Amino acid sequence: MIGAIKAEWFRRMPQATIYIATAGGTSDDAAEKLDLAPLAILEGGSSLTESYAGALAIRPDVVILMGADGIDGSYDPSFSVRNVALVDLLSRSGAEAYITGFSVSRDIHPMVTTIFDKLDESVAVNLRDPVSYARFADASECSAREVADVAFLLKPRESRSVTELEQWIEEQRSQGRTVIGLNFHPLLLELDRRTALQDLIQAMGEVVEGLLQTGDIAILLIDHDERGSSSDALCLRPLYEQLTSRFPNRLLYPDARLTASEIKALSSHLDGVISGRMHLMIASIGAATPTFGIDYKDKMEGLLQLCNLDCDNLTDARSVLADPGVFQERIVTWISDLDRQRRQVTAALPSVRESAMQNFAPAN
Repeated sequence: MIGAIKAEWFRRMPQATIYIATAGGTSDDAAEKLDLAPLAILEGGSSLTESYAGALAIRPDVVILMGADGIDGSYDPSFSVRNVALVDLLSRSGAEAYITGFSVSRDIHPMVTTIFDKLDESVAVNLRDPVSYARFADASECSAREVADVAFLLKPRESRSVTELEQWIEEQRSQGRTVIGLNFHPLLLELDRRTALQDLIQAMGEVVEGLLQTGDIAILLIDHDERGSSSDALCLRPLYEQLTSRFPNRLLYPDARLTASEIKALSSHLDGVISGRMHLMIASIGAATPTFGIDYKDKMEGLLQLCNLDCDNLTDARSVLADPGVFQERIVTWISDLDRQRRQVTAALPSVRESAMQNFAPAN
């Protein structure tokens, strides 16, 4: 998302300095690696007034709140309200303001609804799928529009790491195998269910083992997020260690950490992707690769609807835990239909990309 947003605004304003709000420290270092100027206005303990003053100090012409999963209050309503309020204040101070497409879970937090109801009318508010748009419209009087996620505009980037993985994929195909990417992570379990993480890893291990035993499937484990206690590696590493000795040639967990644009390039080389991450799902669909989702926060169905894709290609961690065998059967059925699904995804992409560009249109 950051890459796509940065690319579009550099295209529009090539001489502009693009700042990114940070909490200081390591986040400043991360910003600089992205060729963005860090603006440490979100440091721990800072008030909304202090953040607002820090943002005003650079006299911004445009302000963008990157939507994604962090706006509806489903993770932290205080974080959501603070960021929406900051955009509102900057808009009222003369900045052109946008909130890029975000998801809304089944129950948007009432604190968030209140702040949106009072939002300055000049802020462009974007929902990233039809389900989220319908939920938002039911909950708030704020004017908004349905778009596609801005990450659909990210350009893929081939690299040495991607080329090495592509070679492995082609080696598998030369032996008649279908090559599937797989991702899952701790956030698939709600906090009150997080103690079942080892059970989820075991269940997914049973599914992967069953798929690999067929002999005509190879699986590439894809790290998409490495943030602390929600890191994909907490699930993928133990699964790999559990099975690699039995399937050393058909199960791969790359050592290299890929960027978002490299992951999109990698997805284009796979036959299909099983994704527990929304933005890996977007990268795969954006690369015209069929995708099966492992849902969380009730957010993936809207993405499939947006792309006119089959919402049956969706499960959740609770269902996997309840019966890994049924999940495996669903994956086998999905794999048998990949060619048709690829044609379906390819046909949907032009309108999806056009919709994603609406993230950058001013408010009506």
